[in-house]
Amino acid sequence: MKRLLLAAALFSFTSFHGVYASETDNVESYKKELIALNKNIGTYYFAQDSLKKPIENLEHQQIGTVQDFLINNQGEVQTLIAELNAMDLNGTPLTLAYNDISQNSDAYQIALNAENMEAELAGFLANIEVAAGASAEDLVSTRRLHGRDIVLPNGESIGQVENVITNKNNDHVVGVLVKGFSTRPEYERIALPYPNGLKIKNTGFSNNLQLFEDYVEIIAQYSAEGIPH
Repeated sequence: MKRLLLAAALFSFTSFHGVYASETDNVESYKKELIALNKNIGTYYFAQDSLKKPIENLEHQQIGTVQDFLINNQGEVQTLIAELNAMDLNGTPLTLAYNDISQNSDAYQIALNAENMEAELAGFLANIEVAAGASAEDLVSTRRLHGRDIVLPNGESIGQVENVITNKNNDHVVGVLVKGFSTRPEYERIALPYPNGLKIKNTGFSNNLQLFEDYVEIIAQYSAEGIPH
């Protein structure tokens, strides 16, 4: 009987220690990501830089503009929302698979030839969906992340998203630039990792970004003292 009780106690301690160690590792990993993001902010793009960017055909003729990017829960772009001026779609946005599009520093490019533009664009009509359509239910609009409040688990707002931070190579969302921290100078901004550490919280008419409970103390410390360099 004593052996059984001892075995149970050891199992309980080991399980607790494993969970505690895992949570500690997560916190330390988040700290490193937070510090690196703020330290290297100049190596990233802002999503606003890509919105309204031209969309070209293979002959580099502009046929439309970017309206939005839809991302999954890992921050990866799945869909580009486009407005094409090369064909009358009555204002309906065209959803394009991001992997089917190439890009350079100045524009995004669709594999369409100018000579057969109208005929080839007709083939895209089957892919037209409103951005809030059924296929996009599990995706998040990059454009709509702008202006969202950053809230604590108790609902208290600690700042607002001023811009969305993306990887230069693939538009992958890696963070949000936050303004309005009461403990920092008005001009100062802090970059928070996204989607790691933040989740969308539906609150009626607005969709705020809620900070994970495990990271509240870190943000409280760094927003009071500043981000370590």
